[in-house]
Formats: sequence, C-alpha cells, structure tokens
Amino acid sequence: MAMHPDQLADFEILRRLGAGGMAEVFLAKKRGAEGTYKLLVVKRVLPAHGSSRRFRSMFVEEAHLATRLNHPNIVQVYEFSDHGDDGLLLSMEYVEGFDLGKIMSTARRTGARIPPFVAAYIVSEAAKGLHYAHERKDEGGVPLAIVHRDISPQNILVSYEGAVKIADFGIASANLFREEAGVLKGKFGYMSPEQARGERVDRRGDIYALGVVLYEMLTLRSPYGKLDDDALLEAVKTGAFQPPSTHVGEVPPELESIVLKAMRGPREHRFQTARDMSAAIMRTLLAKQELVDSASIEAMLLELFGRELELPLASPREAPEAATLAAVPLARTPSEGTNGEKHTRVAREVRHVAVVTLRIDGTVDLENAHGKQAARRMGASIRQTLDDIAFKRGAVWSWESPWSARAVVGLMANPSRAAADAATLAIDVHEALDGASEDLPAPLRASIGIVRGIASGERDPQGHLVRHTLQEPADLLADRVGAATPFGTTWVAGGVYRLVRREFRWGEAPSLTLGDTGGLRVPAQMRLYALDRLLTREERTAELALGQSDLVGRDAEKADLYAAYHRAVSPPLGGVPGSPPSSEAFGAQESPSGPRTQTFDAAPMSRRAFGELVARVVVGEMGIGKTALVSTFLSELPGGVLVVQVECSPVKMELPLATVADVVRDVTGMGLDNSLDEAQGALREVFGPFARTPSAPREIQRLAELVTGKHGDHQEEDASNYRHDLVVQGIRHLLAGLGRRQPIVVVVDGLQWADRASLELLKELLRRPEPLPILVVLVTRADERVLPYVEGLVRIELRGLEPKEQVRLVEARLGVREGVAAVCSELVPRVAGNPFFLLEMVDALLERGTLEIVERGEGVHELVRHERPGERNEALPSTLEQLIGDRLRELPLAEHDVVDWLAAAGGPLTETDILALARLPDDEAITRLCARGLCDRRAGSVDFRHPLARDVAYLALDTAKRSRMHLSLGEHLSRTPLARGLSAAIVARHLARGEAAVPAAEMYLEAAGAARATHQEQLALRYYLRALSLLPPEDARRMNAHAALEAIYRHLGRRSERRKHLEALRKLARQSGKARGVALALVRTARLDCDDGHLARGLPVAQRATEIARLARQPALEVEAYTILAEILGDLGDVQGAIDACERALEVTHTAKLQPRLRAEVLRSKGVLLRRIGRVEEAAEAHAEAIAVFRAVGARRSEARAKNALAYAMFVMERFEDAIALGLSSIGIDLAIGGRFQIAKTLSNVGQAYARLGDTERGLSYLKRAREAHERYADQDSRADTLLCSAEILLELGMNAEASTMCGDAGALVAVTGSAYDTVHERIVRALLARAEGRPHEAVVHAQAARKLAEPQGLLSYHIHATAIEAAARVDAGEHHTGVLLARTALGAIEATSFSEYGIEVRALCIEALRKGASSGARDALLRAATHVRKVAGYVREGRLRALFLRRPVVERILSEADGSDVSPRSDPLRRGEMA
Repeated sequence: MAMHPDQLADFEILRRLGAGGMAEVFLAKKRGAEGTYKLLVVKRVLPAHGSSRRFRSMFVEEAHLATRLNHPNIVQVYEFSDHGDDGLLLSMEYVEGFDLGKIMSTARRTGARIPPFVAAYIVSEAAKGLHYAHERKDEGGVPLAIVHRDISPQNILVSYEGAVKIADFGIASANLFREEAGVLKGKFGYMSPEQARGERVDRRGDIYALGVVLYEMLTLRSPYGKLDDDALLEAVKTGAFQPPSTHVGEVPPELESIVLKAMRGPREHRFQTARDMSAAIMRTLLAKQELVDSASIEAMLLELFGRELELPLASPREAPEAATLAAVPLARTPSEGTNGEKHTRVAREVRHVAVVTLRIDGTVDLENAHGKQAARRMGASIRQTLDDIAFKRGAVWSWESPWSARAVVGLMANPSRAAADAATLAIDVHEALDGASEDLPAPLRASIGIVRGIASGERDPQGHLVRHTLQEPADLLADRVGAATPFGTTWVAGGVYRLVRREFRWGEAPSLTLGDTGGLRVPAQMRLYALDRLLTREERTAELALGQSDLVGRDAEKADLYAAYHRAVSPPLGGVPGSPPSSEAFGAQESPSGPRTQTFDAAPMSRRAFGELVARVVVGEMGIGKTALVSTFLSELPGGVLVVQVECSPVKMELPLATVADVVRDVTGMGLDNSLDEAQGALREVFGPFARTPSAPREIQRLAELVTGKHGDHQEEDASNYRHDLVVQGIRHLLAGLGRRQPIVVVVDGLQWADRASLELLKELLRRPEPLPILVVLVTRADERVLPYVEGLVRIELRGLEPKEQVRLVEARLGVREGVAAVCSELVPRVAGNPFFLLEMVDALLERGTLEIVERGEGVHELVRHERPGERNEALPSTLEQLIGDRLRELPLAEHDVVDWLAAAGGPLTETDILALARLPDDEAITRLCARGLCDRRAGSVDFRHPLARDVAYLALDTAKRSRMHLSLGEHLSRTPLARGLSAAIVARHLARGEAAVPAAEMYLEAAGAARATHQEQLALRYYLRALSLLPPEDARRMNAHAALEAIYRHLGRRSERRKHLEALRKLARQSGKARGVALALVRTARLDCDDGHLARGLPVAQRATEIARLARQPALEVEAYTILAEILGDLGDVQGAIDACERALEVTHTAKLQPRLRAEVLRSKGVLLRRIGRVEEAAEAHAEAIAVFRAVGARRSEARAKNALAYAMFVMERFEDAIALGLSSIGIDLAIGGRFQIAKTLSNVGQAYARLGDTERGLSYLKRAREAHERYADQDSRADTLLCSAEILLELGMNAEASTMCGDAGALVAVTGSAYDTVHERIVRALLARAEGRPHEAVVHAQAARKLAEPQGLLSYHIHATAIEAAARVDAGEHHTGVLLARTALGAIEATSFSEYGIEVRALCIEALRKGASSGARDALLRAATHVRKVAGYVREGRLRALFLRRPVVERILSEADGSDVSPRSDPLRRGEMA
C-alpha cells in the first residue's frame, strides 16, 4: 500500500484515495469554525511535478474555476492554497460513493444491467450541474463560458444516498483562461468530433460527452468499441458509431433518440443546452410513468455492491462517525476536559464578527409539487450545498429549522476578513439557490441579514476563537434585521457596510425601526444597505482610486499646478496662435549621423494653438501628500488631456534610461513582451510627421530598443554621447508628435529613484524652451542626489498640515465628523503634520478595534475609542517606522506574503508575478492591501504606496528567508521577459542575493551582452566583471566573458586591461582543449600582435587560427582569422598572399551564409590591399560596398574604418578634398561613438591630404594630433607610417633636421615590427632626406633599395616613386645617362598608372632629371605634367584650398615652367593652359 503523509498543512490525512495524471488525492480532516471538523478530499500536485510551471498552471486554473461553482450537482471546492513544501493543495467535498466508471465496471463484471431509466436519471442530474456551470457569470454579469471538456464516467460521482455530482473541472476552459485551437485535452473516447479535431469547443462538446456516458450506461460498452488511441481518435473525428440498440435491443427507443441527438456530429443539431437534454429525459420518464429519484439510485447501488456499502473505512484511525459529510464537534483534548492531567492556560480574546441570518422561502410549493419525502431529500441536498459554501467562508450554519439558520463569520484565524466573507457568503447562497431552483417547480429564495457584533472566547494556538459567546445587542440586531429582510435580498447593517462598501455594489434599503429593545442601549433606527453583488476588478480599482483622492490643506499648491498647466497650453505672449511647431523647432540640428536638416512644417498642427513646455517640481518628505496632490490635480484636468505617468523604482536605478524607457512604454503601450518591429511601428505612429526627419529612423530604433529591452543587429560599442543624442532627439520628436494632437501632462513620481542617465536627459530637455503644450511634473523628496538636476525649475514645496487640517483630513477619509477632533487630539502631536502617518495610525487603530465608528441614531455616526476593562492598552506608536511595522505584523497571512514578496523584489511586481510567487488563488490579498492604503495598483503592477513600507518590511525578514525569497524571485523572473536584455541585471541581483551564483552569472552575461549590443561599454564592463566574480573557475562561459572584455578594452584603447583578459582567455582555452576556444584565443592573440606591429610573431598565430577555426567549424572565427592574416601578410609585403586570404574569407562568408557585416570587414581589408598594388578603382568600389553594409546594419565603428580606407583611396586618386571629407566624417563617427582605436590613422590621412593641397600648417597639425593619439592609446598600427608622412612634409618645407628625427623614430619602429610596407616607405624618405642634404650617392642607395623591395611586393606607387627619386639622385651624382633612363621609366609608369598618391611628385622629379640630363623629352614631360596638375586642381572645389594648392612649390614650379613665365599670386594658372 502506498505511503502517505500524516499531515499536509492544516489537513490531517486519513488515507490516500488515488492519483491522476497531475495530482494525488487524499481523504483528510480539517478544523472548521466553532469547534467543528469536516471530512474532505485534498488534491495535491504530484511531488514529482511540483516544480513544473505547466502543472501548476493547470492546477491554478482548476482552483479558480471550481471555487466559483455552487450547485448540488457539482462537487464543492472549498479552497486553493500553496503551502510551500507541502505543495499546491485543493480541498473539496468528500462524496461517499462511487464514480460511474466503477459502477459500470461492476455491472459488467457481475453480468448485471443498469436500469435504463435510472441511467437516464443520473445523466439528467449531471446535466443540471453542467447547465449551471455553463450559465455561470462573473461579477459584472459577463458569461464565464465555462466548458468542462472532460466529462467522463470517472468524473461523475454517485453518493450512497443517490446524489449525483460532477467532479474535476480540471481542464475546464473559461473566458479568463483562453485556449488555443489545435490543443487536445481530455479522454479521446468522450470527446466531441470538434474537440478531437483540435477546434475550439463550447458547451455542446460537454453535451456530446454526456451522450457518450448515457450510451455506455445503456450498453456497458463504448460507442466506438475497443480501438487503440490513433484509431479511436479518427473514429471520434468522423463521429462514426452504431446506435445503442445495435448492441442491446432492450434500450428504450426514447432514450436512444436522446443519445443520438446528444451525439450528432454537427453541433448545431445537438441539444443546445444541457438543460434541454435534462428536460428531454425528464419528459421521457414522465411519459413512461417511471418514478425515478435518488432512492432509485440508492437501491441500484445496493443491488450492485451489496455488503460493500456497509464496510467501514480502511484506516483504523478513522472513527465511524467520520463518514458523515457534515461538520461535527471535535472531541475534547485532555487539556480541555475535566479529567485531564494537565491544564493549559488559554488566552481570552474579544473580536469583531459578522452575524448572518438566513431564511429560505418556496418550501411549501416544493412539498406540494414533489411530496414531503422528496422535498425533505431535496432540502437535505440543498442544505449540504449551503453548508459547504459556509465552510469555504470559515463559518458553520446552525440550522434552527430545515429552512432557517444562523452563522457567525470571523471566528477563524483571520477575523479581519469577517465582513467581506459574510457578504460573499450571502452572494454565494443567493447564487446557489438560483441555480438549484432552475429545475424546481417554484423558486427557492433567501432572506439574508448581516450585522456586526462582538464575540468573546478563547483563542486557540491556531488563532481560532473557540467556546465563544456573542455580546449583546448582536443577537437582537441579527434577529430584527433577519426578520425584516425581504426574500431574494440581503440587508446589511451600517457597521458591516462601512468596512466593505468599496468591494461590493449596493442598493437602497429602508431604515429599520427597532422598537422595544429590552433595555439594551441601541439607536431607535438602524441604517441598512441592500447588498447587490461583488464589484468587478475594474470597478474595485476605480472605487479604490476614488476613495484615495481626499485632499485637504493643499489648495495653494494645487492652484500652482493649475497655473502651470494653463501656461503650458496657452500661446506664448507675442506669439501667433495657431502657428505650429516645425521640425526646425524640434531637433532640426546637426545630428550624430549627419548635418543640419531642413525645416519641416507639420501641416495638421496648424489647426490648434500651441503653448510652451513648462516644468514644476513637487518636493516634500515621505508621506507629506505629494502623490495625493498630483493625483487630485490629474483627476480634475479637463477632457482631452493626455496624462503620461510613471513611477521610478530603486530596483532600476542602475539601469541607464530606465525612467525614460518607462515614459515611452506608457506613451506607446509597448513593453518587454513586444518585438522591436512592433515597438518601432508604434513609435512611428506617435512621431507622426516627425518620423520623416533624416535622423528619425535611428531615434526610433534606439527608443524601441529601450522599450523592449531587445537590440537590433548592432556590432559596435557606441559611446554614451551618441546614445544620449539619439534619445534626446527621439524624446523631443516623440513629445512633438504627441503635442501636435492634444495637451500633455507628464508625471514622473519618485524622482529620487531615477537613474542618472534619465535625470541628465530630463535636465537637458527641460532647460530648452519648446513650443509644445506640455506640463512636466516631477515628484521627489528633497534628495541631494536629485537637486542638481532640478535646479532652476520652479518648485512646489509641501509642508506639514496644520492641526485643523489634519482633523478635516480624517473626517474626509472616514466620512464621520463626530468624535474625530477628540481622537485626533492625542494623535496629531505625534505625526508632525504628516498626513500619511496620521491616516496610517487611524487605519491601524480601526483594524485593531481600538477605534470604531458607531451609529448614534438618525444617521449620525461617531468615531469612538474603546477602553475595555481588563484589556491591555497598547501604546501608540512613536515613529512612522514603528507604526508601519505594527500594521504589517497584524496583516493576515496572505497579505503578509504579498508584502514580503514586494519587499524582497525592491520594486513593483506584476499581479501575475505576485500570485505565482505567493501562490495565491486570486488577487483578493492584493485588493485588500490596496484598500488598506499600503499598496497601489498601477498599469498592471503592484508596489508599496510609500517606499518606507518596503524598507520596514525588508528589514523584518530574517537573513535566511531573504535569501530564499531572492532565490525564488530570481528563478521566477528568469522565466519572464524581464530576464532578457539589460533588465536581466535585476534578475541577476536577486539570484546573487539568493546565493545562486551560476544562474546569477548567466543573467549578468545576458545583461552585459545587451549593454554591449546597445553601445553601453561601461555597463557591459560592470556586468561582465560581476559575471566573472560569480562563475566557477572551470566554467566555460568565463571564456566568452574574457573575450568580450578584451574586445571592449581594445576599443577603449586600454592596453593593459586588454592584455590581462587576453591572457585569461588563452589560459582557459588551453585548459578546455576545445577547438573553438583555442581558435578564439589564437584570433585575439593574432589581432593584438597585428595591432602592436609584431607582424612576424603574429603571422604563424594567424595561420594557426585559420586552421583551428576551420576544424572547429566556426566560420565567423575563420573569417576573422583570415582577415587578420591578410593584414599581416600585406604589411609583411606578401600582398598577393594577403589578397588570397581575403578571397578565402569571402568564400567562407558566402558558403556559411554569414552576416553581411563580416563580408564587409573582409572587403575593407581587401580594398586596402588592392589600393597598395595600384588597383585603386577596385579598392574604392570595395570600400564603398563595405560602407553601405556597415551603415545598413548600424556598425558605426566599422563604417568609420571603411570611410578612412576609402579616404586614403581618394588620396591615392589625388582627390584630396574628397579624402579630407571622408576622413573628417570617419573622425566624426569615432568622436560620436567614443571610439579611439585607430583614430590616429585617420588623423594622419587627413593631415597628408591637407599637406598635398598646400595647407601644410593644418596638415602638420593633424599629423601632430595623430602622433599624440598613437602615444595616448598605445596604438602601434601605422605609427611608423604617420612619422614618415610627417617627415615627408617637413622635407618639403626644408625642415631637414626635424624630418631626420622623425625618420629615425620610424626606423626604430620598423625594425621591431618588420613591416615590409613601412620598410619601403622608410627607405624612400631616407632617400629624399639624403638628396635634400646633398648626399646623392646615399640617396641612390636608399632609393634603389626601396625600388627592389617594392617590386616583388607589388607596391606600385612606392616602386615608381623610388625609381623617380633614384633618377633625380643619379643625375645629381653625374650619372646622367642612367638617371635619364630611370626618369623615362618612372614617367612612363606613372602616366600608364591610373592613380598614384605621388603623381605630382614623381612627375616633378622626372622632369628635373630630364632637364638636368639635357633630355629632349623634358619639355613634353613638363607640359603633360602641367595638364595633370590642372586636372588635380579641378578636383578641388573650395576656393581657399585651390589657391593654396596652386601655391604649393612643386605645383607652382610645374605650372610656371610650362607657361614659360612666373606665376603671380593674383593670377589663376588654371586659366592659362588647357584643362584636362
């Protein structure tokens, strides 16, 4: 026999009844009110599945639905609760008897038959319960559309007394639990065809299943025979079966007709309601004169099971009397009896309770229609249902007659719910009687009266009040109200009404004259209220908001807000009403991605006048009434105003722009659950015409990333200033788009908790005047952290209330005037004018019963303080913290659980999250906390109304419980959208505090990846480092974190940190031995060697990286390795090998279908190589294609690098002005995104271009900045080239000594790096230096060496330039013949080459050599050179730069010699001679 626990929560387990697919079932005993206990069934999710979200979800659905159902033919469900280690528990009515499956199997085994009309009666009773469930509505009268979806013999129970009940609405579907088409639940053989096909089902599917049950009871076989699951499912889908009479000829044709109609394929042809089916059966029984009732069922069971019905319960612990379904008195324990050896001192307690009186009408008609015996049976069944309903509400009906009773609610451990439970009990009783009356000849109606009373008794260890007595006048008032209440209604006395008035809908009731009261001190009249129904969730929220809107003593402050609003929406003085803002007014400035945009007028805005952006700061201490002031102001705004309201949370203080993101979410309705595309679509709609501004796409994308927590395909780490510009511009356009339609009021509450980035953005927005009808209200405490950001804004400071104002506040809150001043005289000195403290104290004293609102007659109520003799007078709290702590300690368990979870969360939680974490069946506890004023509901989330309550609640948690709760929070939130993107850091912090190091690290890695992808390096660094601190040393994910940190530090130019994480990466790769890790480490090592100029060392590393990446099947790493290899080979002089590496990389990107960005990176590298070997146009095309890709994917740093590469290609093509423009654009991107790595190379290229244009001063300035950048960022890439280019310009200016120093420094670097490219360049510069200093033979040596090195490497420009230098030097040395030959060779090569950065310099050197060597071709060469110079000059568009270019010595010399005259500074040599 399976073992079972002895106790589950407060249930004493008697025996295990069985187990189903998702839960196990026990027979149990539970304590009830007034010293009673009840036998019941407890269902628990199987321990093996307790952690499954799917099983928990199904269990909660069953509980929610089943507790709403009160009908004699439905198994009563009492409560649903979560008891931690004991699991999810559902308690329900214990039905002693059998299910239909057992009954049918016994009949088959014994060869018996179930009497057909008894079978029909059983199905008819089940149909009544089904119809009731199908017709069930919510509090607002909206049908719940409940469908059982699992009607089968096992779920229809028959008691020994003949009662029929439907059980297990375990997979029921209602409107509040949406189902998806295509999902099958239930048992195949009892499914309707539409359910088997996975279509949506309705009540007619249950009717079909009920028809199958009747078919089986009549024939004792399935309509589909014995088929396996697949065949059975197909048969059910088609609805193919034989009529019952095919198998049992004795089946009455009338019943067969009912079966066939219930089981028709098209649902339109079946019974349309279960009631119709029940009525058809009852008509058949009447026509056949078959008198079938519960006694007939009882007789059938006795015949089938015989002595089994008389067997005692199996467990020896179970007393025979435990078989009863009614609550019975508990046996006394020794401590309670007079014969016990030990007497325990019991605590006496006095508490408020609710007394409910019940009378039922319609019984005479029932007896007349069915006879007294049948009426008694029906009455017993109805009373049992009403007993079960009372048990759910912690009460017991004391039946004074078969149709009248009384109950006391509030005797259980949670007396604060007494009034609400009593009212709910009354509603359930009316609803149950209505359901039972549908099949009766006359309706049963209840008269219910509810009054408040005081009960005294003993408090047991569980908090129940036992052996209680009611203090007068409770009995008197209960009798009088109960007798006066009309049938069909519930009348409630004022004491109960005031406690629950905001939870229910009420009607009018007359005042009750009490008459003779036997000398008891009661008013002559009682004010009564007619209870209608529970409020819907929406109605309750509105009621709570209305009840919290009392505002006293803040007229001046409210007037300040009104004045600010009118200023915001009024046209400015001197302005023109109706003139709309244009895009010039809203951000038509130089954007991060381009220059100033043109003005854009939004025509639709011209129909309304515009005011100005106005800001106010509401400042005050906690609880002083800031939120109440703003709420009242907002509630009184005119219609048509858009209110955007967000509340900052301390849990989000670390997340950049979290507050701004909440504003955008409120405006767009988008959130973490939405996709980027959805958010961008919503933003474009809000932007309106401003979505067409040039910068809008980037702004919308950035805002969408903030809202959704997701990021696009960004690969760059843009810096904060670029992100900041995009967000500022985007918010301005967002507000402009909104403001063109209607006035806006933006409220940011709890500004002291805002993140710094949001504070900075708000400061920038509010400092600049805008022609927008917008009022921004910032609500904050006087926090030093916030004050600098609101400095200069108009402040509305709230002070404490005056004593008279405090009295008025309490009067307004309670709706009572009498006695308030007297009570407040003791409270006011303690609260220092703080309204929150005052109201909290009053509420606490009301809940304790120390204060009470009593009725003095004629509708007059008074607030009184009770001084009960013999009771301890509790001291009033002296601090707000003490008061809040007292209030929290007195909360009922469910509400205390909610408070604890909110405290541990550190910020708001969604209602769904709270219900899941606290394991609550509904939101009742949340609603009660909001009604108490401790919490607020806002946009689907719940949080403390005041942060101090969170602090007090959190400090009250012991360390172990905190850790457990943080762990549970982290585990729960990790399954929500909060675990994606930057907000994953919030989840990580909970997991870390819950000592779940590895899951916390996973969340930090997620947040770090999001921060990196959204260009927030510092945040990414922080999260990666936290992840590393949590991950164990051997965890493979450390490798990814180190790799990311190495890449970030490379970008930031922080060389030592980069090396540190690269070394850690290499160590992990060696330890893991996995190919991917090794390949990654090799690629990063090769990249570092390349960046540092250690080319010879990096070459074998890069080659090995390509091989390992290929073996590891990591195509992205393979491409990166080939790209680095190409760079190294190119610098080492193996240009063809480098190009081959690029081609291989491009092949891999194509084969593996990698991201276009990777292909673009390869194209950029290939373009550099093509340019070096003279294929400049191909190089430019490659660079242009790469730039287009980088721009499309938002890879801005790579775009900057590609633009620099294209700039140098333009430089080679001698389009120097275009080279400068591209270089400056590249630098602009670098500055915007905070990129500093390789910026030196761009600065150098811009400097060279300026020098070639003749602006040597600016050129040298850029080159100086380039050299400084190399030094500052330890950037060795192209450092030697920058020094050599600087030396060339200095030589042109005749500054030989400075040039010599630069050349020497470059030589030292080249000796270390071994770069063939730089080696050739160095030789060329040394040749120029030697010639300038009159050492022609040395010049020849250097030039010849450069020429011989350049030729095999394909460095065409360097080869031609070196040849020209050698030619001039040989002529200088007297070697005229050789010099002339070399000059002609160089001249022919330069003219045959499409482009070269030395086009002018080579021609000048060759002309000089030819002229000195007396060559006849010197004049023609000069004229051709002049033509080339004029062509280059034609590329220069800016007049200043063109003038400087023409005054450049080498240019001026060529043009003047070609013209045969000197060039005047005033003349334009381009006009003398033909332009090319």
